[in-house]
Amino acid sequence: MKKLFLNIVLALFFVSVLYPQNISGIKIGVVHSAKTKQMLHKDDNQFNPIQNWELFFLNRKIPYTVFSDEEIDDNDFTDTDVLILPSVEVLSPDAKENLLDFVNEGKGLIILGEIGSYNEDGKKSKGNFINDLCGFLYYQLETQGEIAERHTITANSFLSRGIPFSAEITIINRFAPLYARVKNDEQKLGKYILKNENDNEKSGIVAVSKGKGRVVWFGFSLSQISAEDDIVEKIIFNSIEWLSDKPFLQLAPMFRGDKVPVVISNLIKDPNQISDELLNELYSDSIKSNFFIEASSLPNSGNKLGKLSATGDINLSMDLFDINNRGVDKDSLLKSSFEFLSEKSRQKYFGVKIVNLYGNLSGINFSPFQYYMVTDQLVLNENGKQNKLLTMANKFSFSFRNSVRELNELKVKIENVRKEKQVLFLSLLNQGNYTVNSDLTAQIKIIADYLKSTKVLLLSYSELIDRLLKREDIALAINRTEEKNQFLVTVENKYQENIKDVVIELIVHSGNQKPEIINTTHRLTKSDEPNKYLVTIPYLHAGMKEIFKIKFEEK
Repeated sequence: MKKLFLNIVLALFFVSVLYPQNISGIKIGVVHSAKTKQMLHKDDNQFNPIQNWELFFLNRKIPYTVFSDEEIDDNDFTDTDVLILPSVEVLSPDAKENLLDFVNEGKGLIILGEIGSYNEDGKKSKGNFINDLCGFLYYQLETQGEIAERHTITANSFLSRGIPFSAEITIINRFAPLYARVKNDEQKLGKYILKNENDNEKSGIVAVSKGKGRVVWFGFSLSQISAEDDIVEKIIFNSIEWLSDKPFLQLAPMFRGDKVPVVISNLIKDPNQISDELLNELYSDSIKSNFFIEASSLPNSGNKLGKLSATGDINLSMDLFDINNRGVDKDSLLKSSFEFLSEKSRQKYFGVKIVNLYGNLSGINFSPFQYYMVTDQLVLNENGKQNKLLTMANKFSFSFRNSVRELNELKVKIENVRKEKQVLFLSLLNQGNYTVNSDLTAQIKIIADYLKSTKVLLLSYSELIDRLLKREDIALAINRTEEKNQFLVTVENKYQENIKDVVIELIVHSGNQKPEIINTTHRLTKSDEPNKYLVTIPYLHAGMKEIFKIKFEEK
C-alpha cells in the first residue's frame, strides 16, 4: 500500500467564508484503480482520475493514503474516515461487499463517475452497485454536441457552505457526464442547466445517508470541473467534512430555527386613502408592515403618516418609471422631500426611510435622511455597504410573492418557503386595494390571526437587511478535544454591533449520536430534519467569542 504522510496539518480558514473550514484530523484515502485504466481506458492518455486528487491534496499539504484495487478487496480501513473513488469502474464482488460494510459502519465515500460497472475480469457486472449502495440509478447525459454543461449548487445545503447563492460550476464534456434518477429531491445537491426545460431536474451531485455512514456521488470527474479555485475547494472540503464522523457546523440559513421570515410590504400611492379601520386592525394585531409611499404624496399626507408610523415602517418609494412618465424631475422631488423632512423631530416621529424599489439613484447626493435603498436583489446603497449586502443576499433564495387574498394560498406559500428556507415577501395592500372595505378588513383579520398562530417571524426591510449584514460577520469553528467524543465550538461576532438570535445548525454523522452541550447555558433543540440539532445563542456582543463544548453519547 502506497502511503503518503505529510508532517504539516493545515487548518484552512477563509476570510470570505462564513465558517472556517478545517479538515485536519480527518483521515482521507484515495483509490487508484489500475485495472480500470488497463481494461477500459488503456489507450486514453487523458484518463488518469487520481492525478487531479493527488495534486489537490499535495498543493494544500493535506495528508492522504492511496489504495490499490487489491487493497479494497479486504482492507478493514481502520485508519480511514473518508474514502474517495474516482472512476473506479472495475470492482470485484469482495470489494463491493467491503465498501458496503465500510459505509454501514459509519464511514464516508466520495464517488465520482461510474463505479463497479465491471468485475475484475473485465466483464459487465450483474446488478447495479450504485443502486445497492445508494438506492438510485445513474445514466449518461446527452450532451448534444455541447463542449460543456452548467450545473447549479443547491442553496442552504451542506455543499453550498461558503459558496455564493448564484454560483455554478461548468462540467467539461471531456468524458460523458452522468446524471442520477433520485426519488428523494432532498438528496439532490444541484442540477444541470439544460436547453430542454423538461430535463432541468437531472442532478449530477447526490448525497445519501446509508446505515451509519454517508455517500456523496458526482456524475463527473474532478478534472472535468471548471470553476473558481475556491469554489472547487469548498465543494471538496464541505463534502469531506460532512462525510467524516466530525459534527458539521453551519449557521441556520434563516432566523430562529424553524421560523419563516415574513416581510409584509404595501405599495401605497396615496396614504390618505387608507382607512383608519384597516390601520387599527393591523395595529391591534401587531402585524408589522412596511408601507411604501411615493415621495410626491409625502407633503400632503397630513396626520396619516403618524398612524402609519405607529403601525409599521414608512418607506419613501422613489418610483423613477412613474416619475419619468409624469415628467417630474427626480432631483427636484428628492429636494422637496428632504425639505419636508428637515425638521428632526418630525423625521424621528414619522420614522421615514428612503427606499428605491425600481430605478438607479446612485448618482443622487442624498441628505442624511437616507437610511437604506432596496431593489429586488436587496442592494444596500449606503456607507459603502452595497457590495457586501449584494454578496450576502445572493447566498439566499428569496421568495417574492404578489398580494395574498386567500388563507389557503398563504398556508401553501409559508410551507413552501419554510421547506426552501426562504424569506416570504407578502403584500396585503397594493395601490388602491386598501380603501374603506369591510370585506378586506375582515380578510386581513383572518390572515393576521393565522400569522400569529404560525411560527413566522415578521420583519421590516431594515431588520432583514441588518440581520443579513451581521450574519456575514459570524465565524464558526469546531475542533476535537483530547477527551473522547468531545468537540470545542467557537462562535465569534466580528461585527461592530451586537447580534441577537444566532442559530447554529449541528449536523451529526449518525442517528445513534446524541449531542449534549456542556459548560454553557445555551439551548440545544432537536430539529425536524434527521440528525440535525439547533444551538441558539440569544445575544452575542460585538467582538465577543463564545466557546463551549459539545459531548456525544451513543443512544
